[in-house]
Amino acid sequence: MHLHAATEVLLKARLVREHWSLVFSDLRKATKHKFHDGDFVSVTVDATMDRLRDIVGLDIGQANRGAINELTRTRNAFTHYGHAAPAYTVETQIARVLGFLVDFIRTHLYDSRFPSQFGEEFNDMMERIQVRLGRIDSLVKDRMGDVAAALRGMTDRTVLCPHCRQYAVVIPQEDRDRTEDLVPEAMLHCRFCTARWSSCDLARLYVLEVVGPDNGQLHPCE
Repeated sequence: MHLHAATEVLLKARLVREHWSLVFSDLRKATKHKFHDGDFVSVTVDATMDRLRDIVGLDIGQANRGAINELTRTRNAFTHYGHAAPAYTVETQIARVLGFLVDFIRTHLYDSRFPSQFGEEFNDMMERIQVRLGRIDSLVKDRMGDVAAALRGMTDRTVLCPHCRQYAVVIPQEDRDRTEDLVPEAMLHCRFCTARWSSCDLARLYVLEVVGPDNGQLHPCE
Protein backbone atom coordinates (compact mmCIF):
# COMPACT_ATOMS: atom_id res chain seq x y z
CA MET A 1 0.00 0.00 0.00
CA HIS A 2 2.88 2.36 0.77
CA LEU A 3 4.51 1.60 -2.59
CA HIS A 4 1.25 2.30 -4.40
CA ALA A 5 0.91 5.65 -2.62
CA ALA A 6 4.50 6.53 -3.52
CA THR A 7 3.94 5.56 -7.16
CA GLU A 8 0.85 7.76 -7.37
CA VAL A 9 2.65 10.75 -5.82
CA LEU A 10 5.71 10.43 -8.05
CA LEU A 11 3.74 10.07 -11.28
CA LYS A 12 1.63 13.10 -10.38
CA ALA A 13 4.75 15.07 -9.46
CA ARG A 14 5.77 14.81 -13.12
CA LEU A 15 2.33 16.09 -14.15
CA VAL A 16 2.69 19.06 -11.79
CA ARG A 17 6.06 19.85 -13.32
CA GLU A 18 4.29 20.11 -16.67
CA HIS A 19 1.41 22.15 -15.21
CA TRP A 20 -0.27 22.17 -11.80
CA SER A 21 -3.79 21.88 -13.25
CA LEU A 22 -3.09 18.43 -14.73
CA VAL A 23 -3.57 16.71 -11.37
CA PHE A 24 -7.23 17.81 -11.23
CA SER A 25 -9.65 15.07 -12.21
CA ASP A 26 -11.90 17.69 -13.79
CA LEU A 27 -9.69 20.26 -15.50
CA ARG A 28 -12.62 22.67 -15.74
CA LYS A 29 -12.61 23.04 -11.94
CA ALA A 30 -8.88 23.69 -11.63
CA THR A 31 -7.93 26.85 -9.75
CA LYS A 32 -4.65 27.89 -8.17
CA HIS A 33 -6.37 28.41 -4.82
CA LYS A 34 -7.81 24.87 -4.74
CA PHE A 35 -4.47 23.44 -5.84
CA HIS A 36 -2.54 25.08 -3.01
CA ASP A 37 -5.21 24.09 -0.46
CA GLY A 38 -5.41 20.53 -1.77
CA ASP A 39 -9.15 21.03 -2.09
CA PHE A 40 -9.88 19.02 -5.21
CA VAL A 41 -10.51 15.52 -6.55
CA SER A 42 -7.24 14.22 -7.90
CA VAL A 43 -6.82 12.34 -11.16
CA THR A 44 -6.66 8.54 -10.93
CA VAL A 45 -3.42 6.64 -11.40
CA ASP A 46 -4.62 5.24 -14.71
CA ALA A 47 -5.63 8.68 -15.98
CA THR A 48 -2.31 10.06 -14.74
CA MET A 49 -0.46 7.63 -17.00
CA ASP A 50 -2.75 8.63 -19.89
CA ARG A 51 -1.95 12.32 -19.35
CA LEU A 52 1.76 11.64 -19.06
CA ARG A 53 1.59 9.92 -22.43
CA ASP A 54 -0.86 12.19 -24.26
CA ILE A 55 0.02 15.62 -22.81
CA VAL A 56 3.58 15.37 -21.49
CA GLY A 57 4.74 12.96 -24.21
CA LEU A 58 6.11 10.52 -21.64
CA ASP A 59 5.03 6.95 -22.35
CA ILE A 60 6.17 4.66 -19.54
CA GLY A 61 5.54 1.57 -21.65
CA GLN A 62 2.94 -1.17 -21.52
CA ALA A 63 4.98 -3.45 -19.25
CA ASN A 64 5.44 -0.76 -16.58
CA ARG A 65 1.83 0.31 -16.89
CA GLY A 66 0.69 -3.27 -16.46
CA ALA A 67 2.85 -3.68 -13.34
CA ILE A 68 1.39 -0.49 -11.82
CA ASN A 69 -2.17 -1.53 -12.64
CA GLU A 70 -1.56 -4.93 -11.04
CA LEU A 71 -0.21 -3.19 -7.94
CA THR A 72 -3.33 -1.00 -7.88
CA ARG A 73 -5.59 -4.06 -7.93
CA THR A 74 -3.63 -5.67 -5.09
CA ARG A 75 -3.73 -2.45 -3.08
CA ASN A 76 -7.49 -2.12 -3.58
CA ALA A 77 -8.04 -5.71 -2.48
CA PHE A 78 -5.98 -5.14 0.66
CA THR A 79 -7.61 -1.80 1.49
CA HIS A 80 -11.27 -2.37 0.71
CA TYR A 81 -11.84 -6.09 1.02
CA GLY A 82 -9.16 -7.28 3.41
CA HIS A 83 -7.95 -9.83 0.89
CA ALA A 84 -4.59 -11.48 1.35
CA ALA A 85 -2.08 -12.32 -1.36
CA PRO A 86 0.78 -14.82 -1.42
CA ALA A 87 4.05 -13.24 -0.30
CA TYR A 88 5.79 -14.10 -3.56
CA THR A 89 3.08 -12.31 -5.53
CA VAL A 90 3.64 -9.13 -3.52
CA GLU A 91 7.45 -9.45 -3.72
CA THR A 92 7.29 -9.76 -7.51
CA GLN A 93 5.03 -6.73 -7.86
CA ILE A 94 7.28 -4.71 -5.55
CA ALA A 95 10.38 -5.60 -7.56
CA ARG A 96 8.81 -4.56 -10.87
CA VAL A 97 7.28 -1.29 -9.71
CA LEU A 98 10.19 -0.25 -7.50
CA GLY A 99 12.62 -0.91 -10.35
CA PHE A 100 10.52 1.31 -12.61
CA LEU A 101 10.33 4.09 -9.99
CA VAL A 102 14.12 4.16 -9.51
CA ASP A 103 14.59 4.82 -13.23
CA PHE A 104 11.63 7.22 -13.36
CA ILE A 105 12.96 9.36 -10.53
CA ARG A 106 16.46 9.58 -11.99
CA THR A 107 15.27 10.29 -15.54
CA HIS A 108 12.16 12.41 -15.12
CA LEU A 109 12.15 13.98 -11.64
CA TYR A 110 15.66 14.51 -10.31
CA ASP A 111 17.18 17.87 -11.14
CA SER A 112 20.99 17.92 -11.11
CA ARG A 113 20.85 21.68 -10.38
CA PHE A 114 19.75 20.99 -6.80
CA PRO A 115 22.27 22.02 -4.11
CA SER A 116 25.18 19.60 -3.78
CA GLN A 117 24.14 18.56 -0.28
CA PHE A 118 20.75 17.42 -1.56
CA GLY A 119 22.48 15.61 -4.41
CA GLU A 120 24.59 13.63 -1.96
CA GLU A 121 21.52 12.68 0.07
CA PHE A 122 19.69 11.69 -3.10
CA ASN A 123 22.51 9.45 -4.33
CA ASP A 124 22.85 7.83 -0.91
CA MET A 125 19.14 7.12 -0.70
CA MET A 126 18.98 5.72 -4.23
CA GLU A 127 21.93 3.46 -3.49
CA ARG A 128 20.18 2.06 -0.41
CA ILE A 129 17.00 1.48 -2.43
CA GLN A 130 18.99 -0.32 -5.13
CA VAL A 131 20.54 -2.63 -2.53
CA ARG A 132 17.12 -3.58 -1.15
CA LEU A 133 15.72 -3.96 -4.64
CA GLY A 134 18.58 -6.31 -5.43
CA ARG A 135 17.65 -8.45 -2.43
CA ILE A 136 14.06 -8.71 -3.65
CA ASP A 137 15.25 -9.57 -7.17
CA SER A 138 17.49 -12.29 -5.75
CA LEU A 139 14.60 -13.73 -3.77
CA VAL A 140 12.39 -13.84 -6.87
CA LYS A 141 15.14 -15.37 -9.03
CA ASP A 142 15.98 -18.02 -6.45
CA ARG A 143 12.34 -18.95 -6.10
CA MET A 144 11.86 -19.09 -9.87
CA GLY A 145 14.97 -21.25 -10.19
CA ASP A 146 13.42 -23.82 -7.86
CA VAL A 147 10.12 -23.65 -9.74
CA ALA A 148 11.81 -24.00 -13.15
CA ALA A 149 13.47 -27.22 -12.03
CA ALA A 150 10.07 -28.62 -11.04
CA LEU A 151 8.56 -27.61 -14.39
CA ARG A 152 10.95 -29.58 -16.60
CA GLY A 153 9.04 -31.59 -19.14
CA MET A 154 5.89 -29.49 -18.73
CA THR A 155 6.91 -26.24 -20.46
CA ASP A 156 4.60 -26.92 -23.43
CA ARG A 157 1.59 -26.61 -21.09
CA THR A 158 2.88 -23.98 -18.69
CA VAL A 159 1.24 -20.55 -18.92
CA LEU A 160 1.74 -17.11 -17.39
CA CYS A 161 0.27 -16.57 -13.94
CA PRO A 162 -2.18 -13.63 -13.99
CA HIS A 163 -1.11 -12.65 -10.46
CA CYS A 164 2.69 -12.84 -10.26
CA ARG A 165 3.37 -12.78 -14.05
CA GLN A 166 5.69 -15.77 -13.91
CA TYR A 167 5.43 -18.76 -16.23
CA ALA A 168 4.47 -21.17 -13.49
CA VAL A 169 0.89 -22.38 -13.99
CA VAL A 170 0.71 -25.90 -15.39
CA ILE A 171 -2.40 -26.84 -17.34
CA PRO A 172 -3.21 -30.54 -16.79
CA GLN A 173 -2.87 -32.68 -19.89
CA GLU A 174 -6.54 -33.63 -19.97
CA ASP A 175 -7.62 -29.98 -19.61
CA ARG A 176 -5.53 -28.93 -22.58
CA ASP A 177 -6.58 -31.76 -24.92
CA ARG A 178 -10.25 -32.15 -23.91
CA THR A 179 -11.54 -28.69 -23.07
CA GLU A 180 -15.14 -29.88 -23.23
CA ASP A 181 -14.48 -32.03 -20.16
CA LEU A 182 -13.16 -29.19 -17.99
CA VAL A 183 -14.42 -29.52 -14.45
CA PRO A 184 -15.14 -26.07 -12.92
CA GLU A 185 -14.25 -27.29 -9.43
CA ALA A 186 -10.81 -28.59 -10.48
CA MET A 187 -8.23 -26.41 -8.76
CA LEU A 188 -5.17 -25.12 -10.59
CA HIS A 189 -2.32 -23.31 -8.89
CA CYS A 190 0.77 -21.23 -9.62
CA ARG A 191 3.98 -23.02 -8.70
CA PHE A 192 5.63 -19.65 -8.00
CA CYS A 193 3.18 -17.62 -5.90
CA THR A 194 0.84 -20.47 -4.89
CA ALA A 195 -2.32 -18.63 -6.05
CA ARG A 196 -5.18 -21.05 -6.73
CA TRP A 197 -8.21 -20.97 -9.05
CA SER A 198 -10.86 -23.22 -10.50
CA SER A 199 -10.34 -24.05 -14.17
CA CYS A 200 -13.10 -21.65 -15.23
CA ASP A 201 -11.88 -18.82 -12.98
CA LEU A 202 -8.34 -19.12 -14.33
CA ALA A 203 -9.62 -19.11 -17.92
CA ARG A 204 -11.60 -15.91 -17.34
CA LEU A 205 -8.75 -14.21 -15.46
CA TYR A 206 -6.23 -15.24 -18.13
CA VAL A 207 -8.30 -13.64 -20.88
CA LEU A 208 -8.79 -10.42 -18.88
CA GLU A 209 -5.31 -10.00 -17.42
CA VAL A 210 -2.93 -11.77 -19.81
CA VAL A 211 -4.44 -12.06 -23.28
CA GLY A 212 -5.99 -8.60 -23.18
CA PRO A 213 -8.70 -6.94 -25.26
CA ASP A 214 -6.74 -7.48 -28.49
CA ASN A 215 -7.00 -11.25 -28.00
CA GLY A 216 -3.24 -11.58 -27.89
CA GLN A 217 -2.71 -10.36 -31.45
CA LEU A 218 -0.48 -7.39 -30.56
CA HIS A 219 2.99 -7.90 -29.11
CA PRO A 220 5.29 -5.05 -27.96
CA CYS A 221 8.70 -4.76 -29.57
CA GLU A 222 11.51 -5.71 -27.23
